[in-house]
Amino acid sequence: MDDEKKSRQQLLEELIELRRQAAGGGQVERQPSASEARYELLVKNVRADLAVIDYDGKFIYVNEISAAQFGLKPDEIIGRNQEEFFPQEINERQLSNIRRVIETGEAYHEEARTFINEQWRWYDVSLQPYVDSHGKISAAMLLAYDITASKNAEQALRESEEKYRELVEKGGIAILIDNKEGYFTYFNNKLCQLFGYSKEEMEKQSIMSLIHPDDYERVLKYHQDRFDGLDSKTRYEFKGVRKDGSFIYLEIDVTLLKSDGVVVGTRSYIWDITERRRAEETLRRNEQFNSAVIENSPLGISVRNSQGRLLSYNEAWKKLWDISDDEIGKLYFSPRAALKLDEHDEYLGKWKPLVERIYQKGGYLFIPEVKSTRHRSGNPRWISQYFYAIKDESGRVDRVIVLTEDITDRKKAEEALRQSEKQFRELTDLLPQTVFEVDLEGRVTFANRSGFESTGYTQEDIDFGLTVAQLIVPEDRERVTKNIATRLVGDDPRDHEYTMLRKDGSTFPVLIYSTKIVRDEKTVGLRGIAVDITLRKEAEIEIKKHRDHLEELVRERSSELIATNEMLRAEIVERKKIEKEVRESGERYRVLFETAGEGILIADFETRKFRYANPAICRFLGYSAEELVGMGVNDIHPKDKLREIHAEFELNSTSPQHIAENIPCLTKNGNLIYADIVGATIYIDGIRCSVGFFRDISERIQAREALRESEEKFRLLAELSPNAISIVREGKIVFMNEAGLKLYGADQPKDILGKESLDFIHPEYRDFIREKRRQVVEENKSSGFKEEKLVRLDGRVVILEAASAPFTYEGQSAIQVVVRDITERKRIEEALKDSELQYRTTIDSMGDSIHVINQNYKIILCNKALREWHDEIGLNSDIHGKDLFDVYPFLSEKVREEYRRVFETGETLVTVESNEVGSKKIVTETRKIPISDGNQVVRVVTVLRDITKRVLAEEALRESEARLRSTVESLPFDFFALDENGRYILQNSVCRMHWGDLIGTNPEEAEVRDEVKQIWHENNRRALAGETVEGEVEYLFSGQVEHYYKIIAPIYYQGRIKGILGLNMDITDRRRAEDELRKATEELSIEREALESKNTALKEVLNQIETEKRNIKLQIAANIDRVIIPAIQRLRENCGDRLRKHVDNLESSLKTISAPYIEKLRKDYSQLSPRELEICDMIKKGLMSKDISELLNVSVLTVHKHREMIRKKLGIKNKEVNLSSFLQSL
Repeated sequence: MDDEKKSRQQLLEELIELRRQAAGGGQVERQPSASEARYELLVKNVRADLAVIDYDGKFIYVNEISAAQFGLKPDEIIGRNQEEFFPQEINERQLSNIRRVIETGEAYHEEARTFINEQWRWYDVSLQPYVDSHGKISAAMLLAYDITASKNAEQALRESEEKYRELVEKGGIAILIDNKEGYFTYFNNKLCQLFGYSKEEMEKQSIMSLIHPDDYERVLKYHQDRFDGLDSKTRYEFKGVRKDGSFIYLEIDVTLLKSDGVVVGTRSYIWDITERRRAEETLRRNEQFNSAVIENSPLGISVRNSQGRLLSYNEAWKKLWDISDDEIGKLYFSPRAALKLDEHDEYLGKWKPLVERIYQKGGYLFIPEVKSTRHRSGNPRWISQYFYAIKDESGRVDRVIVLTEDITDRKKAEEALRQSEKQFRELTDLLPQTVFEVDLEGRVTFANRSGFESTGYTQEDIDFGLTVAQLIVPEDRERVTKNIATRLVGDDPRDHEYTMLRKDGSTFPVLIYSTKIVRDEKTVGLRGIAVDITLRKEAEIEIKKHRDHLEELVRERSSELIATNEMLRAEIVERKKIEKEVRESGERYRVLFETAGEGILIADFETRKFRYANPAICRFLGYSAEELVGMGVNDIHPKDKLREIHAEFELNSTSPQHIAENIPCLTKNGNLIYADIVGATIYIDGIRCSVGFFRDISERIQAREALRESEEKFRLLAELSPNAISIVREGKIVFMNEAGLKLYGADQPKDILGKESLDFIHPEYRDFIREKRRQVVEENKSSGFKEEKLVRLDGRVVILEAASAPFTYEGQSAIQVVVRDITERKRIEEALKDSELQYRTTIDSMGDSIHVINQNYKIILCNKALREWHDEIGLNSDIHGKDLFDVYPFLSEKVREEYRRVFETGETLVTVESNEVGSKKIVTETRKIPISDGNQVVRVVTVLRDITKRVLAEEALRESEARLRSTVESLPFDFFALDENGRYILQNSVCRMHWGDLIGTNPEEAEVRDEVKQIWHENNRRALAGETVEGEVEYLFSGQVEHYYKIIAPIYYQGRIKGILGLNMDITDRRRAEDELRKATEELSIEREALESKNTALKEVLNQIETEKRNIKLQIAANIDRVIIPAIQRLRENCGDRLRKHVDNLESSLKTISAPYIEKLRKDYSQLSPRELEICDMIKKGLMSKDISELLNVSVLTVHKHREMIRKKLGIKNKEVNLSSFLQSL
């Protein structure tokens, strides 16, 4: 019975051991036959593969089932190695497991895939340690069950589960299932991504922990009502809170889950609608911003449709045109079939066809200034207008935005300034003295006609930087610089005399009166009058000569030659100076041409070929100067624009003020660039040429916002997803969810399934879809959401957004297509696009600079005009996201306080601010406009209008008037003005001192003698008749007759005489000087005649003396030759050798005195001394310095010094010239 208690496993092991022993020939104790038969039966009933395999992989035992798999019997396998039956990889893995069991004695279990009988099969494998009769583990027993069928079923189930899991996980929509308490029983990865949590973190959340506090109570009530059986919203929007604390806008669709009729949970589909909500918010902000800016803009802004019907306007527009509400109502609601400009549009004049073109064709138009003479107010108005057309999707003009600015005040100020400047110019041009202005650097900024005539300079010289130093002789420059500095600080009220230097180099003396020019309480220069005192100085000089230097006239004749030489030298120096100035002038213009920042091209007017090009244009176009010369206008402009280019060329050449704008140019490498070109006509070598100045404007292009791409990629929706999902295999639709069926217009799946998917795609998209699906299949590449058109079963065309991704369906390659409805988003995008276009066009079209700041004073938006204004005044135009007070560091604390007040009160604030930007003074009219979110001011729109020019014009007008007064007051003579009625309206201090206060009176009322009144009356009558009265006049003051030079001239305004200007210059001193000069001249004439007589006698005496000198020289020479030379010869004969050398020297010296050669030297080089003449004769005879020193009994060094002095007096500067040779050549 013990055998019956043994396990089946033990019986099998005993049976195997018996068979092994039998096979090995060993003696085995036989068991009862009944027991053996039982083992046999048990083994045969094992419906699994059974085998015993030793450490080396040899089969010790296999059952029939196992052997049958190989098509063999057990005996044909036992004793063979398993490597004969299995592939190498499987054999190695199985042998490794067997050895581990034998070595460790531990069983091993696995599900293994094995290749048997040319096919792969799955087995449930267990390995047990096999203990032999000796109690040793010598092998492993393998028991394997074939589980291939169950594994295949499991795999199919897994693939099916994976398919739907993939649909849920990658469907592009967050899905969750929760219970009554709000905790999740299921959620997909999309939910984790949506809220930024990991899977483990999301398991600890609930629907309530993901809701923003603003919506918590509302969403919680919806949730509780569902489980309480109450009606509750199933689709709504709320704000969610992400892990990082940021919030997102979500839309949720909730479905109840019931068990036995009781709600046990909910299934929710959640969409991220943040972008849509932000677009809506942006749309709302744009509208709010647009409204705030437009309503508060000082510009008149109106919007009309293409037929001209008014669509919207702001208060500034209504006020500018003085239109009543009734008239606006008519403009709003009056139907128009086509655009028709009426009498109210007559002010457009020549611009009318261009405005009509804007309404018909689109584009933009800027009208800088135009006069409306039929304004409703009855007064003419000057306006500036900007027209900009906005087109619809079809390319037709939808509406036109018109910006209108009233520039009447500006025009009046400009006209007043022009008239003031004209009056100042006429006044100063009337004066015979030089009137000038200089800045702090000593540059001349203004001169009147007399100044140009007296100095020879022109306005062009002033424009090129003419300085005071150029107008004053060098010896006076240091003094004039010092005096200017003293006058600028107000410490020197005196006048000063200088010698002025004309452009031609000539000079003349002047007396200068000057005063400071003060602007904004700052001294900016000097204004003065220069009086030519040449006549006075000449008279003074002549008188001084007569009184102080009469005795010098005796030597006049002897100094005449010196004076003439000096005059010639001065003329030579002056001529060289003028030549140098001419050269420098030419060089200056060459440098200006070469270094000009603007490109300059000079073209032959007739041939249009270029003759000259400066480096700037070479850099601009990419050509060398040599390449450009010989090219023509046609070579640097696009061919299709040449007609317009040549028209601009003609206009530039005939209209100097014309600017050819936005002219396209071609560079050498073919790039298209743009330039503004100003032209002028010149003549070079008698050939008419046109000069073009090119300004590069290529950088006016602005970046545009990129279209927002879909954030949802490679996502698929499950069967119940609200988004449509389908699967396409081999071009046919094999799956589609309910949302897809509804989208396609199908009642049931059979209406769609099995049909060609491209049949539902609009023909214009089919090629695109084919290519996209090819990429998905062949390149295993997903495609993001793209806009497509779908043709429903009922034929209706629908716009949708679809994404495709690779997919495996029923074991075959397929494409998963997710489609979502974008109707609402398209509507919002269109509205946003429309609003953005209108708002951006309006804002960028405004000439006023605009920026928007948030509560932290960060600039979040700015318009084109602001960026251009920044470039103009030298500020950085990249300001987005920067702090307002970092961008404008010069703003005061007062400005910060103004912004704080706007944020707090919500009231619009208008201020005028003046700031120093670099070296420039900038004045702006600033409007700070609050933008509210309904509860508080969140942004402030700042509209900046640069009124610097207007303020400067007003200041210039005041300065012009002050300059006029200052100039008049500084005149050293009578100056006055009368109106057309003959009453005094202007009088300077000198005039008041002479004649009393005359303002408001006429000459007849003046307290002067009758003969003076008569002179004045006659002068004024002639001047008011249009005559300029000039001449000398005498007045009696304190019993003394004084001489004056009068100028009385008419004042013209718009062709009519509006008054007269007059001046009386005191010339009494000049007349007296002229009288004295006349007397002195007469006296000098008498003296000159007497001197000429004396000079004649003196000349005769000198000639007599010269004759006597020559006779004496001849007599001395004859006596030497006749008497002394023979005596010396006799002495030589009787003296010894020691004295003979001295005798020879004496003879030589005497001969030198009488020699013709020495006489010639003495005559030609009178500066040579007798000793030097003697040495010259010795050198000429070839004597060396040593010989000469011995003969003359002097040192050699003395002889060398004489030689150096002789060379100097003979004018020998070149050391290479031999003195002996030079003397012999004479």
